[in-house]
Amino acid sequence: DHPKPPPHVTSMDPLPDILSDGLDDPVGEVLLLQAGRDGSTAAFGILYARYRALAVGVALRSLSAADVSMAEDVAEVAFTQVLTSLRNGKGPTDTLRAYLTVTVRREAWRAQRRRRRQAEVVDQWASDEARAAAPDPPPVADDDLGTHALLGEAFRGLSDRWRHVLWLTEVEGRKPAEVAPMLGISAG
Repeated sequence: DHPKPPPHVTSMDPLPDILSDGLDDPVGEVLLLQAGRDGSTAAFGILYARYRALAVGVALRSLSAADVSMAEDVAEVAFTQVLTSLRNGKGPTDTLRAYLTVTVRREAWRAQRRRRRQAEVVDQWASDEARAAAPDPPPVADDDLGTHALLGEAFRGLSDRWRHVLWLTEVEGRKPAEVAPMLGISAG
């Protein structure tokens, strides 16, 4: 007699024997990853339960340890990215731990970058508000206008929609492929 091959899980509910596997059982994890790739949200839920604490811990080490809520947000985004990768036929095939760890670290870096950019925008806004309250400087000839004035003029010349696109891509650091569906336009 030949050994029975491991079951291929494709339904929304994983097979009961997958649930009974130990938390570190690589065979069970391979089945769960394949089931998640095949569309089983329940199988991915098991992986989520197994690795959520790890993901939050990695995020906390990558961010400020005092920022638990941001670490939890980073972990959730990372899990969403992993699920998307699996559903697109990509991502890990044998174990989730290393792939998830890298995904969390990258998302923590992105979150810190967004936070810095937002702080810079707030600082710039506060500086602009302070300048607006100060008396107007003497008029400057058109030849003496710097790059900033030209950029401001160009920005004001954009429609609200394209200002929003510019904000999302340059200030928040989002990719065009992420912004396009939000605005109902193509990324190309």
